[in-house]
Amino acid sequence: MYTLTEYHKPFPTLTNQIYTYNKKCVVPYYTNAETKADYASDRSAYQTMRWARDETIRHGMAYGTAYPPFGFGNRDLNVTQSWLSQQYWKEIVFFPDTSTDFVAQCGGNFSSTMQSDLTTNGAYVFPRGFGQSMSWWSEANFAGTEAEFHINMEDQSIGMPPLYPKTVTLSAHDWRNTVGLTRHDEHSFFGLTSRCRFYEKKLAVEAYEFVYNYTNCHPCDSFKYAAPFFCVRHVKKSAAEAISLAVSNTIAILGVLIAGVPFIVASRGRPAPSSAETCA
Repeated sequence: MYTLTEYHKPFPTLTNQIYTYNKKCVVPYYTNAETKADYASDRSAYQTMRWARDETIRHGMAYGTAYPPFGFGNRDLNVTQSWLSQQYWKEIVFFPDTSTDFVAQCGGNFSSTMQSDLTTNGAYVFPRGFGQSMSWWSEANFAGTEAEFHINMEDQSIGMPPLYPKTVTLSAHDWRNTVGLTRHDEHSFFGLTSRCRFYEKKLAVEAYEFVYNYTNCHPCDSFKYAAPFFCVRHVKKSAAEAISLAVSNTIAILGVLIAGVPFIVASRGRPAPSSAETCA
């Protein structure tokens, strides 16, 4: 186990379903990418989570889960979208809250050098997309799990695998050709640094919050587009109904006028009281 995927269950007392985005939720690769002239919101190649989900189809649904070639970027890169096809994924980085002291929170598993790297260069969070229904269950302390868990996934469900600061992650990129770099070590990140669960959870939480801040991407937003919470029905009125409604409205207006005319006439014909008049 060389990376760990974190999941968020938005409604844990109701369901084990993890966060699942709806089709109106669009999260671009980096902040403000949607304002660039060549941005196309209808293409999965321009959306981080949608590409993650589409990769599961491209892989023939063999595992039902996949990752996109780019992660989340929460800063404006000041480049055009077409730049992504010419540059590598390493420039799309995620910057967490800089006020968090991971050195103190990780008990020696996060160095001051890594903290500085994180502040300066950011880290990586690649959404893990799911393209089919599945369910995972594990007992406590099995394969690195801390507690028993049970989660359900559906099409367009998203998990968050947080990677480590940019310099460390890039060092692990070509792990196959690195002598002594181990892939299957649940206690370290590719054998380069000891893992810190506080860091991984914090980065995943901030990544989910980043997604939820986009329009139509909050977990509650999906209810707006799902039955029985949302229903739109367009009923076409016949010519007879339209004429009937028009006549009814006309009669109603005439009724109001007929009832109001005598009052208007009476109030206009009555002389104004003089200053000498008093009310009995």
